[in-house]
Amino acid sequence: MYEFTPADPTIRRPGDETPLAEKRKILFIYIPLVAFASMMSGIVFGENQAVTFANLILGILVNVLALMWAKIDAEERSYELSRHFTLAVVVFGIFAIIYYLFRSRGMSGGLVTFGLLILYIVVMVFALAITTAIVTFLLVAIGLLPRSVFDT
Repeated sequence: MYEFTPADPTIRRPGDETPLAEKRKILFIYIPLVAFASMMSGIVFGENQAVTFANLILGILVNVLALMWAKIDAEERSYELSRHFTLAVVVFGIFAIIYYLFRSRGMSGGLVTFGLLILYIVVMVFALAITTAIVTFLLVAIGLLPRSVFDT
């Protein structure tokens, strides 16, 4: 039997998602951008109350993005979230997401996904450290930041 391949590239097979589905945008674009903004605010503006407050807001934003990811994931898996899950993510942050991973995927699937989460966090921290260092060096080189940012 022959497989039909449509000539129109806009026609998609069921389950054939775009390369950057909403979950992936949250993981690979939005969360790293918020984390980068948090790191750069400390470097550019120093450590004061306004930066601390901004970092608190950015931390809450990361939790909201994690909640959005979990809701999309739960919808894809036809898993019903608890009515208190939103509050749990706001209060407990990453620990609520870890709980969700084990609850929605079982013990073995949860362990695999938890390992991927740890790998994601390590890679993101490493990439953000390199990116922040490069941007900071560039800002010092063009004179937007004083050389004293390297003293701390």
